Amino acid sequence: MQEVFERIIDQLKAESVIVDDDAGNRAVEIIEQAAEEFATDTNVWNNGWIPCSERLPDVPEGTEDDDCPEFNVTIKGASRAATLRCSSDGTWFDEFGYVYPVIAWQPLPDPYQQKGE
Repeated sequence: MQEVFERIIDQLKAESVIVDDDAGNRAVEIIEQAAEEFATDTNVWNNGWIPCSERLPDVPEGTEDDDCPEFNVTIKGASRAATLRCSSDGTWFDEFGYVYPVIAWQPLPDPYQQKGE
């Protein structure tokens, strides 16, 4: 995604829409800031993965284990993603209650729906 914004800036410079002066430099700064905000908001740099060190899912306090939402997760040291539940205190666990050291998470995708359903 960063490359896309760089190409936009390069093209605007090539067409003299952005010139090398104070206003042009400010325009580049605005585009770069927008790119950074877009990346943060959409988490495109990590394919939608959200590091647990940044934030945890919003799980209402007092949610029973069986009602805790499920998420795709990356477990520390694992070679592939898994699906686990997250409690309101940030504990990640499976259907048997075993706790895992999760380093990143993302919401589960919506299930596939055929056209016309």
